[in-house]
Amino acid sequence: MPPTAYGNIELPVGAGHPHTVNYPEQVQPWGDNNFSVTNLNQRSGRGVLDVGDLGRGYNFGRTFTFLSFNRDPFLHHLVRGKYNRVPTDDWQYQYGIERSVRAYKRYGYVVGITANTELATADVIHTNVEDSWSEDAYQDILSEAGFTGLSADLANAKLPAVDSTCCLMLMGDYKIAGNLGNKISVSGAKDFALGAPLTRPNWFLPNHTIRIPLKTDWTGQVTDYALVKVISSYSFTSTNSGSSADIAHGVLLNVRVLKNDTDKFVTSMMGGTSFVVNTATLLDVSHGVGSASIAQKLEPKRSYISGNGWHELSGYGHTDWDQPLTTDHGYCQIFKATAMMSGRAMATVLKIGRQKSPWQREWGRKMAQINWEIGQASYWGEQMIDPDKITYTEGFVNYVLNNGNVFQFSSTKKHDDFIDDISAFTDPRYTVNNEIAHAYYCDTWTWNWFAKMGGYLKNNIEISPNYSFQFSGKGKIGGVVFRQFDVDGHTIKLFRDIHLDQSNIRIIACNMVDAKIRPFIGNGVNRDLQVYPAVASISKGGVDMRVDLIQGDMGFQWGAPETQAVWLRG
Repeated sequence: MPPTAYGNIELPVGAGHPHTVNYPEQVQPWGDNNFSVTNLNQRSGRGVLDVGDLGRGYNFGRTFTFLSFNRDPFLHHLVRGKYNRVPTDDWQYQYGIERSVRAYKRYGYVVGITANTELATADVIHTNVEDSWSEDAYQDILSEAGFTGLSADLANAKLPAVDSTCCLMLMGDYKIAGNLGNKISVSGAKDFALGAPLTRPNWFLPNHTIRIPLKTDWTGQVTDYALVKVISSYSFTSTNSGSSADIAHGVLLNVRVLKNDTDKFVTSMMGGTSFVVNTATLLDVSHGVGSASIAQKLEPKRSYISGNGWHELSGYGHTDWDQPLTTDHGYCQIFKATAMMSGRAMATVLKIGRQKSPWQREWGRKMAQINWEIGQASYWGEQMIDPDKITYTEGFVNYVLNNGNVFQFSSTKKHDDFIDDISAFTDPRYTVNNEIAHAYYCDTWTWNWFAKMGGYLKNNIEISPNYSFQFSGKGKIGGVVFRQFDVDGHTIKLFRDIHLDQSNIRIIACNMVDAKIRPFIGNGVNRDLQVYPAVASISKGGVDMRVDLIQGDMGFQWGAPETQAVWLRG
């Protein structure tokens, strides 16, 4: 056990103990003296020379080896980034994210049609016996409100003839409060079902023209489209009969058909690969990659505003609104490292090693240690306040797994699969923020995989203008080497990060525009990472030692989760 006091001076409770010549005692081969090192030759086999006690000089010269590597590229880029350091004046900080709706986000899904008739001109509040939004609740709405929906009869998915009028029920798949949408390849809490509360597509207004995609049968692709003019628009709400809570939102549009083929069917009314008798299937609006992506799965089912038309001398019409703001919060976390050494140990000159001063060596080790630990927290931290009231900040991997996009990456991953991933991830209908600057960080296995794939492409595939993959060489950002290549028109800068080797993470893609490090600075007090020299010394307390404190009070902020992604080991 270490001593509890030096001379007659008691150390503060919980202060730790400085390094001395003999403490802490090291395991063999070092013995009980930290500066009397027993010879341990790294070479084996014939010709091994025992150079003797390393306590003697033996004219060693400068023949030692000093190893170094890029340990923390992700943290390094955050710290060095011009826009990534944003001080906070509260340890519990809040921030806002704005997602403005672009024109191509104003769409809806037709989920119900009336037969050649308009509905009464009033907003509808429908009472539902179901506790929550589900396929059963959807069926109740269709049957009680006079709509036909998905069923065994294909005729239910038809629009009436040109110049006829009818009423359409449309629903949305993202929340207009904050414009929050579904993520790629996730389910559960991060998913929004079609028609869920706050997903009402309220931008369809009188005199708008709506384009509705059509197809010949449920097994085929989109083959045509219909056009309808909105005569009047009303909100639709379904509430639970017991709690009166909203369980579904939508719009009702009385429309006049301008263009149609009555032998074809509305694609969004045909949600599955087949129909089940007397069952109205709620359209699945989750998405992934390839055939399950937005482009291939959902776009063929979406109805868009395609212009508008007005009478001469008509008035100013109506308007819609959205609420593009969401808020989030984070915590600062206090990081510490302590360099402690006795005066005698500090005065001892070392013979070998890069530094002859034990104190300088200790200092280098402590700085590397706290940087490594903060780097670990920047990936794996869990945002929380524990029972001891200690606050912890959130790491990027934790944030993305809980909020962002998730892909798979196995040893059988093919180039074409990766193109599908990147195409889905960078779809402009999906990443709606104005500024996106992705940096990709990978484990060693993936770093090597891309290098090997580069050799494969060079030796086996014709690199031509028609091919959508090319290597663009190497470069450095902040001194960290990256490999650069283009996938499907998207430039990837890939950095190796050994922090990821210990996990199931193959690649993380961070939108650095929305990644911030938040040092705690307020009221003239700077709690950013800094050194507090000689907080204890022989002149401060009379103890024959020196204590330097390295401390930082900071947190991490990750915004716009739809622009962040992770590839998990398959």
